[in-house]
Amino acid sequence: MIKIMRVFSKSVVVYVGVLTTVNRKSRYGFRQWVLGAGVFMATIIVAIAPHSISAQEISIESLIVVDCLLPGQVRQLGPRNKFITPRRPVKTSARNCAIRGGEYVSFDRSDYQSALKVWMTDAQTGDAKAQTYVAEIYERGLGTEPNFAEAAKWYK
Repeated sequence: MIKIMRVFSKSVVVYVGVLTTVNRKSRYGFRQWVLGAGVFMATIIVAIAPHSISAQEISIESLIVVDCLLPGQVRQLGPRNKFITPRRPVKTSARNCAIRGGEYVSFDRSDYQSALKVWMTDAQTGDAKAQTYVAEIYERGLGTEPNFAEAAKWYK
């Protein structure tokens, strides 16, 4: 942070120096002003660039969509009663899941049965999104043979 401030203060000095030259009604006043503005902006960009997000921090694996199991919410009922809600499955990116404190399987060598187990509990309680995911697993035959009757049941 101190390094950024030093570079920033040097660029301000250069920029102010160019502006004072422009105020003297120099023949090349506009050119010097543009040059000073360019130097000022370049200095700021150079000072900030090393601190921006690099391509190494964001990988393709962190952008894939996963079945994320978010932690339950802490709810309060009245002044004394606190309880934790059940964990909530959502489809989100792996990076977003990690930021929100969720849990997901990054590499599962098994089949879609684990995803079916995750979504089945919410589907049975009436969650429309979970019912759609369960129906898709049955319809496409992901992990087993396609079961169109079971898929139709969950689509309804």
